[in-house]
Amino acid sequence: MFVWPYISSPIRLLRLYPQAIPDSALITGFRCKPWGLALLLLGATIFANGIASAADALSRPTDPCFIPPMLTRSPPETNGQPVQVKIGVLLIDVVEIDDVTESFTADLKVRVRWKDSRLSAVALGHSLENCRFPIDNVWNPDIQPINQRGTVNRGKLQSVVTSDGTVSVVTRVFTVLSNPLDMHDFPFDTQHLRIQFASMKYNPNEVTFITDEARTGRLEGLSIPGWRLINNFSDDTLAPLQGAVRDHPRFDHLIVIERQSSYYVWKFIVPLCFIVLMASGVFWLNPAGVATQIGVGTASVFTLIAFLLGLRVVLPRVPYLTRMDELVLAATVLVFLALLEVIITSRLAQNNQTQLAQTIDRYARWLYPLAFIVLLVFSLKL
Repeated sequence: MFVWPYISSPIRLLRLYPQAIPDSALITGFRCKPWGLALLLLGATIFANGIASAADALSRPTDPCFIPPMLTRSPPETNGQPVQVKIGVLLIDVVEIDDVTESFTADLKVRVRWKDSRLSAVALGHSLENCRFPIDNVWNPDIQPINQRGTVNRGKLQSVVTSDGTVSVVTRVFTVLSNPLDMHDFPFDTQHLRIQFASMKYNPNEVTFITDEARTGRLEGLSIPGWRLINNFSDDTLAPLQGAVRDHPRFDHLIVIERQSSYYVWKFIVPLCFIVLMASGVFWLNPAGVATQIGVGTASVFTLIAFLLGLRVVLPRVPYLTRMDELVLAATVLVFLALLEVIITSRLAQNNQTQLAQTIDRYARWLYPLAFIVLLVFSLKL
C-alpha cells in the first residue's frame, strides 16, 4: 500500500498528457521510449520521497525513554559474577490457613532491585529516572513463587530506573500457596509457612538473591484469625532448586505462627473431660442397682459418640496421631472401660458377690481419674 503513491504519480502523468510525450524523447543525450520515461519518473519520485522521509526522521526529537531491545535479552555484565538481586517482602496479610489441604493464602508486597549499568545515564547518554517501563521492556530475573496453587493475582508490573542503572520493581502478590504442616502437636502447634521464590530462566551462576532487610517486614497490627504471629523473615542461604535441565536460584520468606489453643481447650478438651468424669459416676453407685449403673454407663458412651461426631470436623485429617487425637483416643478407652466395669460388677452382684463388686468399685474410684490425669498429661504434654 505504501508504494502505490509513488507509482500512481507517473501513471497519472502519462494518462493526462499522452500528447506531451512523443514516441521517443531526448533525455540527457539518450533517446528512450515512453515506458522508459515512466520508470525514470518513478525512480525520481521514490528517491525524492526517501530523502524527505529521512529528513523528517532526523528532525524528530529522540525518545528519552527508549531502551535498545538488545539490552532486554541478556543479563548485565558483572565481571563474571552473578547479578545480585535484592528482594524485600512486606507481609500485608495471611487471609486463611487450611489445615486439611495444607495451604495458606497470603497477601504480599514484593520489591525487587538489581543494577544494570547498561541503563545508567553514563551508558545511554541520558537518564531514565522519569520513565516508567513495563517489566518486559528491561532485563529482569523472572522471579516466580514456585509453591503457588493456581494463578497469582498481582498488580501491574512497572520498573523504575535510577541514573546509576538501578532497576526497581514493586508488585503486590495475592495467591494461595501450598505448605506442608506438622500437626503432631495440634492444637498446641507452631507452624512455619514458607513462600518459595525462584528464577526459572537463570542458574545460580547468572543470578543470586540477597535479602533487602530495609524492605522486609510486616504491617503493624497484622492479625491472623486463630493464630498468633511470632515472626517473619527471609532466607537467602538455601541451596539452589534442582531442575531437570538446570539449577535455579532460590529465595524463601518464612512466616512463623503459633496456634491459639484456647479455643480448642474450652470448646473441646474441657467438655471431653466432663464426659470422662461423668462415666466415672458408675463407681459410686450400688452394684446391685444394675439398671442405674447401665443407664449411666451407656449415656456416657452415647454422649462421647455424639461429641466425637462434632469433633471430627475440626480435627486435621492427617495419617498420624496428633496430641488431640491421643487425648480423644485415651478418653474413649476410659469411657468404654467404665462401661465394662459396670457390666462386671453387675454380674458379680447378681451372683451374690456384692462385696467383691464393691471392692472393685472402690479401687476404680481412684484409679480411673488417676489414669485419666496421666493420659491427659502424656497426650497434651502439659
